[in-house]
Parts: sequence; C-alpha cells; structure tokens
Amino acid sequence: MSNSRKKSKSLDISSDKWLKKTENTEADISKSLEKKSESIMKNVTWFLLVKYMKMCMYFIPMTGAFGYFIDKNWKVWSWPALWIGFFAICVGEYENCKFAITALPKAAYNVIDKDKNISKTFKILAKSASTCVFSTCSFCILQITVMIWLYNHYYLKETYEREDYLMQSWYMSSFMLSCAFVCIYSEISSTCYSKPNQYAMEIIGSNKYNIGGQENAAILSNLQGNLISGIGYSLVQGFFNLSIPIIIGVVILSSSPQCSAKASSVYFPLVLHSGSLVLNIFLSIFFFTIISVNSPKTINSLLKMFYIISGLCSIVFAYMTIQYTFIIPCEFIFGYNIYSLDSTLIFYCLVVGQISGMLLSFLLEKITSQDCQSSKDAIESCNTGEGTGIILGLSFGFQGCLYSTTILVIAVTSTYYIGGFFGIYLACLGNTLNLPSSLILQILSSNSTCTSLLIESLNIKSESTCRIYEINDITDKNLSLPKGITLLSTGFIGVTSLYFFAKSINLTTFNILSPLEFVAILIGATIPYFFSALLLLKVGQISQNLSLEVQVQCQEWVKNSNFVADYTICHDISSKKANKAMRGFFYVCLGIWLVVMFFLGNKALFGMLLGVIISGFMLESSAFITNLCWKQCSMYFYNYFASSDIGRSIKTTTTSINIIGECLKDAVGGLSGALVGIFSVFALLSGCLVTLIY
Repeated sequence: MSNSRKKSKSLDISSDKWLKKTENTEADISKSLEKKSESIMKNVTWFLLVKYMKMCMYFIPMTGAFGYFIDKNWKVWSWPALWIGFFAICVGEYENCKFAITALPKAAYNVIDKDKNISKTFKILAKSASTCVFSTCSFCILQITVMIWLYNHYYLKETYEREDYLMQSWYMSSFMLSCAFVCIYSEISSTCYSKPNQYAMEIIGSNKYNIGGQENAAILSNLQGNLISGIGYSLVQGFFNLSIPIIIGVVILSSSPQCSAKASSVYFPLVLHSGSLVLNIFLSIFFFTIISVNSPKTINSLLKMFYIISGLCSIVFAYMTIQYTFIIPCEFIFGYNIYSLDSTLIFYCLVVGQISGMLLSFLLEKITSQDCQSSKDAIESCNTGEGTGIILGLSFGFQGCLYSTTILVIAVTSTYYIGGFFGIYLACLGNTLNLPSSLILQILSSNSTCTSLLIESLNIKSESTCRIYEINDITDKNLSLPKGITLLSTGFIGVTSLYFFAKSINLTTFNILSPLEFVAILIGATIPYFFSALLLLKVGQISQNLSLEVQVQCQEWVKNSNFVADYTICHDISSKKANKAMRGFFYVCLGIWLVVMFFLGNKALFGMLLGVIISGFMLESSAFITNLCWKQCSMYFYNYFASSDIGRSIKTTTTSINIIGECLKDAVGGLSGALVGIFSVFALLSGCLVTLIY
C-alpha cells in the first residue's frame, strides 16, 4: 500500500509539474490562439472558395452532360434553388471551420486545465456540432434534389433538346473559365503566404530553445523547397483546370450541326490532354531536380520513373477510353465506322486499368515504404530540408493531373452519348480492383512511415523541433496520392452505377416516399457512418498501440543514449495487425449489400446506392474539417507544453511528448483520409455488384 501511495503521489507531482505555468502563460496562450485562429480563418476562407469553385467547375459541366439544362421549365426555378443550396453549403462549411478551429483548441485547453469548467467544453463542442449539422443537412438536401431531378428528367425521358443543352453547357463552360482564374490566383497566393508564415512561426519557436544556425538554415531550405514545389503544382493544376472548360466548349461546338468543324476534331482534346500531361511530367522533373540538387540520386530516379510510367499509363488509358467508347456513328480519320462494345474491347479497358492501377500502387508503396532506400535517404536529406520539398511536390502535382484527366475524358465521351461512360466505367473498375483491400493498409502504412522517420530522427540525435514538422509534411502530403487515385477511379463508378443499374432492371418509377424505397435510402446513408464508426474503433486501437510502442522506445532512448530504434515493430503493428483487425467489418459491409439485394429487391438496391452516394459526398466534404481540427489541437498541445517551465528545462522530454502527440495526430489524419475514401470504397462495391449480377 505504501508503495502504491508513493507512486500515486509521484504521478500527481509529475502531473502538477506538467501543468505548472508562468504568470503570463495563460494570457499569452489565449492571445496567440486568437491570432493564430484569425490567420487560419483567412486561409480557410480561401480554401473554401477554391474548393467549392472547383466542385462547381467540375460538377456543373458533368451534370450538364447528363442533360442538366434540358428542361426549360426547370431552368426557371432550378438556378435560384441550386445557388441557394450552394451558398448554404459554403456558409455552413465556413461556420463549421470557424467554430471547429477555435472550439477544439479551447476545449483541449479546458480539458488539460483543471481550473476550467468542463461543461463549458461541451457547450463549445455542441456549438461546433450544430454548425456541422447545418452544413450536412444543406448538402444532403442539395444532393437529393439533384439526384431526383436527374432521375425524373433524364432517366424517364427518351428525348431532349440537344441544341439547348449544347448552348447552355457552353455558357457554363465560359463561366467556369473565369472561375479557374480565381482558383489559380487563390492557390498560388495561399501557397506563397501560408507557407512563409508557418515556417516563420517555427523559426521563432526554435529560437526559444536557443537552437543554432544549422537548424534554422534547414527550416529556410525547407521553406524554399516547399514554395517551389507548391507554386509548380499550382501552375500545372491551374493549366489543367483552365483546359477543362475550353475543351468542353471545343467538343460541344465540334459536335453541333451548326458548326462546320468535322467530327474528327474530337482528337484535339486528346492531343491537348496528352501534351498537357507530358508538360506536367517535365515540369515536375524540372522542379524536383532544382530542389534535389544535393539530395540522393535514388529519390530523383524514383520520381522520374514514377512520373514517366504513370504518364504513359494515363495517356494509354485516355486514348483507349476515347477510342473504344463511342457507340454512335462518328467520322474518324480512318473513315466512317460504328464502334460498339464487345468482349475484346471490354478486356482491353480492364487490362489497361488494371496495369495502371498496379503500377501506381507498386510505385506508391515503394516510395512510402520504410524498407525502401529512398525513404532512408529522405531522412538524411531532411537535415537540409531538401527531401521534404521533393516528396511534398510529388503527391501534389500528380493528384492535380488525376482529377483533371478523369474529368476531361468524361467530358469528351459523355458529350456524344451517355453510353460512353461504360468504357470509363470498365477501365476505372479495372484500375481499382487492387485498391479496396489495400486502402486502409496504405493509409496506416504511411503512419508507420512517419513513426519510423520519427524514431530514426532520435537516432540522429537532433533535438530540433523543425524535424517533426518536416516529417509530418511528408506523411500528410503522401496521403493525398492514394486518396486521389481512389477517388479518380471510383468516384464516377457510383454515379454510373445508378444509370446502368436503372437501365438493366428497366426501372421507370422510384418513389422516395414509399416505405421500401425510403428505408433503403436510410440503410444506404447509414452504411458509410457504420463503416467509419468501425474504422474509427480499429484505427484508434492500432494508433494507441503504435503510440505506446513509440513512447516505449522514446523512453529507452532517454535512458540510454546508445539505444538503436527498431521501427520494424511499428511496421508490423500498422500493416499485418491492422490488416487482420479490419477484415471483419469489410465483410459485414459487403454482407449488407447482399442481404438488401436478395431480400428487398431491385428498387431497394437502387435506393441504397442513392443513399450511399449522398452520405459519401458528405463524408468527403467533412473529412477536411477533421484533419484541420486535429492539426490545430496538436499544435496547441505542443505550444502548451513548450511554454511550461519543465518543457523549457528538459528538452528531451518535450521532444518525446511532441513525438507522441504528432503520432496521434497523424493517426487521426490517416482516419480522415480513410473517411475520404469511404465513398470510393462503397461506390466500388456497388459497381462490382451491378457489373457481376446485371
């Protein structure tokens, strides 16, 4: 008993030491938190504008290809309703960001400060949750309205006014062209202004520890690399964004009977797309070469190989999709032919998609694997800040190509006939055959890579806090690539599944007020939440085990300076054990689809698809908020401990706590990445079911 009392007393004393503050600490933290929140809100405002302009730029021309501007009577009331809903989403998301950014750090402060009232914490969180509900409801209402209109005015109508649709789509493309300029400006400005502020804060923070000039030089070098790669990405993606509405307009004009252009001009978008992709490849290599002048050669060669292979796969994928998905007569260079889908062409589409998906996944695994020499070289190059800029620009640049390439191909094919989606559908399905089983594993593997780099940095014996941020940047930006690849292929499978499923079962009526259809929609809308809840549970358990392992090794390092970290244990936790723990609820979610399909019928399955798509879009929209909020929480905890007396006196202990906090934050960041992929996973499952059964 006496020993336990001594232990409890020692724990209380240690906790009191951690919470001990100077006289002005609380006021300083409050002021810095308010200033940081204001600066973050400015960046969030720009981010939301860019995000929703991009969504509008992609969403409206695509739905226009479905027949968005067909009904004249619908146009009278549709535009006010659409933009009111769009404005409601923007306001809701902005308020959600505002309260989340300010509420969660304050709530965290109330939790760690025993003098604060706990009920106030729940009030702050409840206020933030109410804004989230508002934005979610407005988003769901808008999505339901669009889905119902598409069904009533396209699936049930065999004819439409083509010329009216062409002209309206051209007007919208011109409008989106102006939006693209705003996107480019905002992206470049946010890159140029947010990064210097971020690293300036880190330089100021590093001076608190009286760190020498070498670490400050590393931060400045890292800043330069990030700026070059960030601006290069913004320019390249902006070029793609500008090309999309132009290409849509060119294709529309070339397909209009009033235009004298030949139908063979459909090759112009393909040539422009291929040239843009090649240009992006060379630009990326050019920027990476500048950044990595003194970096290991293995990183350079791997990046070049990655971009060349992925570029060739994308070109072949786009060419075969456009060449073999026209199912109405068109005049090509080789004469007047009728292209139709048969088993050979379906096989080609699947093979191209599968090969490209395998190559991308393989190269991604090689880049993010801690067993790869390039990752070990990146650890050393992070000492000078060069490796971070290389890996940061990698996922950024290619992600912009993925989204834009897919939208481009869909805009070209769907302009001629909706059946052209089938080729994209098959190629995307082949591209994602190997992704669902490794999606969660890949996200957790990136967390393992971060943990490995963190532990390895302890062996290098660097106490600089900038290393933590550099490694964190690598992990966060690498998460963009698997999300981009997944959303590239599967995001449109969910939409096209609705069309092909309705056509295959001859669905002509669908009443959302019917008990069966309504229950099916609710089931479909619940599945992503159920999936994310189980995912949260498993990721939480794995992250806890991972952070405990890091803590143990950090303590060993503090006790023994000759301790060599063994990060293979972390790799096993986040790969083999994670894969084993997550198999169960994958099977459960797949079983729900089978039960609904065989016991409730076709209409119920259609309603289920509709509910999953709506919920998936909502989760994708809110995942950004999750990651951003947890970043602010981790920064706040770090600033809190760094400002305490014991944090300033014991650098090694502060470093260990910061490492543990960053690992937990990255685990939650991986969770938000998984939430983004939830819609894609379920869209893929629905596409597989429809393809195999019907």
